[in-house]
Amino acid sequence: MICAKCKKTISSNNYYYYDPDEKYYCSEECFRYFLQTKKEEEDRKFLYETIRRIYRVVFPSPRMLGEIKNYKEKLGITYKQQAAILHYVYEVAKKESPWEGLIAIPNYKDETKEYYEAARKRKDDVDNFIENQPEQKVIMMSDQTSKN
Repeated sequence: MICAKCKKTISSNNYYYYDPDEKYYCSEECFRYFLQTKKEEEDRKFLYETIRRIYRVVFPSPRMLGEIKNYKEKLGITYKQQAAILHYVYEVAKKESPWEGLIAIPNYKDETKEYYEAARKRKDDVDNFIENQPEQKVIMMSDQTSKN
């Protein structure tokens, strides 16, 4: 067997196997790299779907693809974060109308982060409130009285 990432020969008793792709990996490091790459690919596809939905395009334009790459590499905004920003700006806050570029991503990064942090806190507060409620007993009463 050969490692799908580093191409080293794998001993038959020490390997990682990923069933859907039927690939083998020689080490945890190679396997984690594969999982991270797969997650990033899924996040990128999700971003493209978000762009298709919001901008009503078949596929992001070359300009958009360049902006996506730039925001990821130079500003450190992940694909998932970019999708979240677009969702917030155009579908939640309805701040602007979409146009051909993705300039909203860097412009609304901090505001979007604050929105999602506040939403997460509200959810946690509700969860904590529900968890801390005393148990309530329900007693069923019958309208029929027993005859002696």
